[in-house]
Amino acid sequence: DLDSWINERRRLMNAQLSLGNINDSDNSSSIPLYQIEKKLNKHEATEKELISNKTRLENLIQDAQELIQTQLEYKNSDSKISNNRKSLNPDEIHFLFSNVQNNWLSLEQEAKLYGRKLLQYKHKANLN
Repeated sequence: DLDSWINERRRLMNAQLSLGNINDSDNSSSIPLYQIEKKLNKHEATEKELISNKTRLENLIQDAQELIQTQLEYKNSDSKISNNRKSLNPDEIHFLFSNVQNNWLSLEQEAKLYGRKLLQYKHKANLN
């Protein structure tokens, strides 16, 4: 489930932010360079993972759009829904995949911000 994967990555990134006072700009100069580099390496791996999983999101969006279209066509046809087939509401489908897409965009933004912070801290640690 892509949404679960996204939420797990966001949770891990937030946990990384809190470790070693990465979230606290006043204490960033006290973080050892090796710790910043270790976090930066982990973050680079996370960014690569985001890139490789973006196709999952794109496929999900395409599938959802096709499903919405199919449901709209089915609703507009004269066919009756059989008793064992449940009709999916196109608005519900749109809502669900929009949530996943918004979570993905938030994850990408958080990853960029975190990466910038780490680079700033590394630069500051190199100056000290």
